[in-house]
Amino acid sequence: MKFFKFLGWSVIGLILLTSLAYGFLPSIGNLLITQGLSNRGFTNISINMTRPTLQTLTIPSLIFHTPTESGSAAIYIHDTTITYSLDSLLGNIVEAVNIEHIKIEWDSSFLNTPKNPSSASQVPQEDSRNIFTSFGSEGFLPLLPFQHLVVKKMDIFNPSAPPTLQEISLSAKMDAQQEKYEGSIHLEGKELLINFITLSLSQDGQLSFSGMHSSTPEDLALELKTSVKSTGSSLKLQGKTTLKLHPIIHTLSALFPLPTEFQNITGEFSGTWEGSIREQSASVDSPIGTIRGNFSLDARMPSLDPIAKDIQLLTNGTLSTDGRTLTMALLPSSSGSVNLSLDPFTHSALAPFVSHHGPRLLTWKIQEPIHVVAPLNSNPEGAQIQTGKFHFAIHNTAEQIEVVLSPNNLRWQKSSGLIGKGEARIFSEIRPKATPSLSLANLELETHASFSLATNQIAVRLHPSSLLRISKLKNETISIQTIEAIFPKGLSWNFDTPSKSWKLIAPTSIFTLPSLAFQGKQWELGKILTKGLMITTTPVNWEVTGETTFQRLLPPKMSLEIPPSAWQTQYLLKSTSASIKFNGQLLAHPLNVGGQVRFNFLTGAGSGTLVLNPIRFEPQTLVLSQLIQPWPDPEIDLTHGTISASAEITFGKATRKSSHSIDLKRLHGIIDFKKVGGFLTPTIMQGLSTRLEIIGENETLRIPPTPLRINTIQSAVELSNTSLLLSTESFSFNSVPTLSIRNMRTHLLGGTIALDKAALDLSSETHEVMLQVRGLDLNEVLRLEQQETVKGTGTLDGALPLSISGKEVTVKQGSIQGRSPGGTLHFEVDKETATAWAESQPNLDLLVKSLENYHYSKLAVDVDYGENGILKLDTRLEGKNPDFRNGVPVHFNLNIEENIPALLKSLSLVKDLENKIETMMTGKGKASNKNTFNPSAGP
Repeated sequence: MKFFKFLGWSVIGLILLTSLAYGFLPSIGNLLITQGLSNRGFTNISINMTRPTLQTLTIPSLIFHTPTESGSAAIYIHDTTITYSLDSLLGNIVEAVNIEHIKIEWDSSFLNTPKNPSSASQVPQEDSRNIFTSFGSEGFLPLLPFQHLVVKKMDIFNPSAPPTLQEISLSAKMDAQQEKYEGSIHLEGKELLINFITLSLSQDGQLSFSGMHSSTPEDLALELKTSVKSTGSSLKLQGKTTLKLHPIIHTLSALFPLPTEFQNITGEFSGTWEGSIREQSASVDSPIGTIRGNFSLDARMPSLDPIAKDIQLLTNGTLSTDGRTLTMALLPSSSGSVNLSLDPFTHSALAPFVSHHGPRLLTWKIQEPIHVVAPLNSNPEGAQIQTGKFHFAIHNTAEQIEVVLSPNNLRWQKSSGLIGKGEARIFSEIRPKATPSLSLANLELETHASFSLATNQIAVRLHPSSLLRISKLKNETISIQTIEAIFPKGLSWNFDTPSKSWKLIAPTSIFTLPSLAFQGKQWELGKILTKGLMITTTPVNWEVTGETTFQRLLPPKMSLEIPPSAWQTQYLLKSTSASIKFNGQLLAHPLNVGGQVRFNFLTGAGSGTLVLNPIRFEPQTLVLSQLIQPWPDPEIDLTHGTISASAEITFGKATRKSSHSIDLKRLHGIIDFKKVGGFLTPTIMQGLSTRLEIIGENETLRIPPTPLRINTIQSAVELSNTSLLLSTESFSFNSVPTLSIRNMRTHLLGGTIALDKAALDLSSETHEVMLQVRGLDLNEVLRLEQQETVKGTGTLDGALPLSISGKEVTVKQGSIQGRSPGGTLHFEVDKETATAWAESQPNLDLLVKSLENYHYSKLAVDVDYGENGILKLDTRLEGKNPDFRNGVPVHFNLNIEENIPALLKSLSLVKDLENKIETMMTGKGKASNKNTFNPSAGP
């Protein structure tokens, strides 16, 4: 009894459960279909299902939207009827699927919608290992889940298609024959290039696919044939395909949104393959086995706006798979070309110098096979270029550019972009357009570079073989024949992509600049060596540091030529400020100049220092005439002593009213002369010492009162212990100062010559000064004639008004008087001469006798010295000889004329000075004027 009671309740329960399940079948179906579509990224899913019968299942409507990255289309499927029997369901096969109507509406904004790189990774994707189900000896056809599939009408609205193809429709069917499936698709559209597509799949694994236009069925636009044969645990594949790109892409553009520029691609693709597909198991990582094939692509695209036109691509390659990896090799027979329109992207500052306008034909070819490796899955994350070599070239009348690019494990990933390393060789020759302000004949670049691409950084390193050459660079003020640059230790450039900042580092660079013409003057420069150059930039600022040496700098030839020199500079340049240190050295002589300049670009304020290291002059090592060539006058030179100088300056940007680019704010300069000596033949100067200050304020200069001392000045007479005070008033840069001399004193012939005050306008050709003569020893004056017969005593005073014009000195209305109470004159003549005078010239005999012991009480001399070198002395003497005629007063009026230049040449003192100068200047110092200076050489 209990058993029957249990059985009864079980039957009732089974009936109730079956009834409940049947009632919930539409809800369960809705849930399963909605969940399945959602897992694949579809949205806005709406489904209406009826309860199934024993032979049919009807879905009146199914509406959903495709994922955004797939085009964001709204899909409407109406009146789908699935026909089956219990026997077919047990075999996992339905008898028929009939779809009355499908409507697809593509979103017109799809092509303009920014893609989110991470969106694709957020959608669950079916892995490749689940694509293939288990297969065995029963054949390939059971994989298809229906016997008949019919789509009576599918309407597609695609606003991105060509106007006549924006609304098309198609019908399709798929039937299972005895040992194969056959299907066809009919498309309806006014200008479709493919309107009939057939496919078949046989029991023995033969698959064929073809596409054509019904008007020309013999002209196949799409043909694919492959075989799939079962061999135990794997499927063997073998096949080939031929695709005519324009009909296929033109048809696809009606079915799916494609960018307009891709709709006009023409050409042909062909390929063959063979390999295997393995049955999925725990021991097999991927069902895809080894597949080998080759392909050929000959494609053309009219334009890819905004820069590319007439794109042509011929690519031949091979492909292979191994497990989960796809490897493609692009062969050296691959090539291509494109016309680039770069004019709209040329910076306005460069546009005037661009010779070639319009399209530039860029061609490329593969010199060594390009190996590309990518993972085999339904959602590949990236690809890798392992090895290869590209050659790019642009050739026109103004530009010759060739680039050889060799990637090395270059990887592309969706998340990190392009990363890896490679090599590049660039050979370029550019002929810029000549402009009124600048012309350039050629710009040549030959470089071998390595590059490294990381997630957030681009790094480029130029190898030492790189060379940059610029020819015939000219503008309004500068003309350069040739510039060459090499990088013995390479050059590196790094770009940080997140911060958009970059850094360029050149450990060593050598520029060869033989000469340049600046404002018509020719400069010779030689090699320019730069060490530690570093340039960094960010979106808001920049910075340049380095050390540059000019190994040989020769200024242009002028009236005074400066010998060749070498210059070393250290600099720190920023977007807001600049700091430059410099040091210059004459190549043949020990003259060294150093200093520093600072400038603030924001405030326009700057400062600088200048130091001339001590220059030591010695006749046997260095004289002034060696530093300045050609020396203007061999009769004058600086031969002894030490000269040094320093200066401090502050300046600022010039005002609008100023004619200069900068305005002087303050200048303090010092020139030190220590025991300086030289000659102005036949005069020798020794021991000049002074510290000369130059002070500048507000665009003017002045020299404050400065003491100057000279030990000796040797000529026909010797000046000793000369001292004076010199200064200037304020004067502008473009004017000549007036030199003020005060309290000048010098010792001469036992007395002094003084100049209390004088103002010398250096712009004037003639200068007038008044010399005061005090305490000259008459006997010292008489000794100048080097006549032992005349001697005297007494002191002379006077005034000499000098007129100086160049080297010419004249005296007009000068006067000298004997100081009271007078003095004596002694004239000694031998007895024979006195006897002869007494017999032949009695008057002269009386004169000689009166001067044998002449005591004068008055001596007055009027002095005139002309430009012709004639000295006129009007002399008046009053006195007596106590030994002659009882001391009768005797007065003399003497007019004396003397050719001073001739007299000086006759004096032994002057001859001695000339000999001394000649001996001094024929030593090693004079010879070094023609030889390189050796700083270790002694005097």
